[in-house]
Amino acid sequence: MTGRIAHLVETYRQVDRERMQDMPLRNDALTVEAVGFRDWRGGMLGVVITPWFINLTILPGSGEDWPRPPSGTKVTHGFPAGDYEFTCGELDGFGPLQNCSLLSPVSGVDDHQTARQIGEEIIGQLFIEGPDEAEVLKAKPAKTLSRRELLRGWRGS
Repeated sequence: MTGRIAHLVETYRQVDRERMQDMPLRNDALTVEAVGFRDWRGGMLGVVITPWFINLTILPGSGEDWPRPPSGTKVTHGFPAGDYEFTCGELDGFGPLQNCSLLSPVSGVDDHQTARQIGEEIIGQLFIEGPDEAEVLKAKPAKTLSRRELLRGWRGS
């Protein structure tokens, strides 16, 4: 784990200790962990697991060429698997980041190992090319699933 990722994890652990302990949306079976972080477009991309959310997270690069939109701004990033919308923000004690909510709250996640598996699966799937556009046009239209429905189906519930 790089120093930057360790700092991110420790910052979320501090948030958990200082502000989240008595919150009803907190899942005591989960802890704070960074999963699958890798270099991506000059920044870093991975999944952050906390007892109250699982987010796909982008840490911006340190160069001046990395855009830093104001907090609350929505930005879309393209991946081989498709486009995902992220919300720009600032984590007190850490700095700027962008989050795409995968699961919040996490009350339906039974244990931390399951949360980690979800994170690893999401990261792995992001970089798999989707079907050829011509194949999609030939295919019978399917029901569009929300992220929540997709993850519930993944868990087998």
